[in-house]
Amino acid sequence: MNAKYLKKIIFVLLVLQSSVSIAQNEEGETNQISEYDTWNYGMTFTVQAGVWIPMGDLKKTFTSSPNLGFRFGVPVSESLRVDLGASINMPFDSKHFEYNDNGNRFLAKSEETINGILGVWLAQETRFNHRFIFSRYVGLGVGFIQTDTRKNDTEDENDEWFGVETLNVNFGLSINRIITNKKAIGLFIEYNYAPYALFNKVDEGFGNRYVITGLQYRF
Repeated sequence: MNAKYLKKIIFVLLVLQSSVSIAQNEEGETNQISEYDTWNYGMTFTVQAGVWIPMGDLKKTFTSSPNLGFRFGVPVSESLRVDLGASINMPFDSKHFEYNDNGNRFLAKSEETINGILGVWLAQETRFNHRFIFSRYVGLGVGFIQTDTRKNDTEDENDEWFGVETLNVNFGLSINRIITNKKAIGLFIEYNYAPYALFNKVDEGFGNRYVITGLQYRF
């Protein structure tokens, strides 16, 4: 997905956001009640499927790759929700990059491995036109890149590969169409900032920005 199509997706979501207030005003002028007004504001589980798109210097090492996300949501109110979950991408193509293991530098790559983020998100939601939910959210978590270089001096099966860990800050938008009172399907786009050079495992020029976009199903 190139920048031209990415800009189109962002534009569509922003237009939808601006229409929320208009739709709410129209909704307030009618007493019509439909089956969609019984939307359940309880706990939710969301599955996301899309594409992970590197930006800036990160494109020197990675190309776009499939991405899966899973989030468990707990409502704070009818308009606020806290999500816990993960977002995982599976790079099929990775160029070598310089990895720093306490001063020991060597070339590594992250191909056919698992990269992603474990995090928490705070979402603000708005119902409009009976059938739609517009969400704006911010997230904080731990981002990671797993290399395909195995450690020689570890007996821990859960830590046998060299990797890069860092903080991740992100924000996103989504628009969902309500299917039933507990199910909805829609689109999302999310911008992520992850300073991978924070703990000196890679150089500053490695890159730190990417976008995730795709479909999501909530139930």
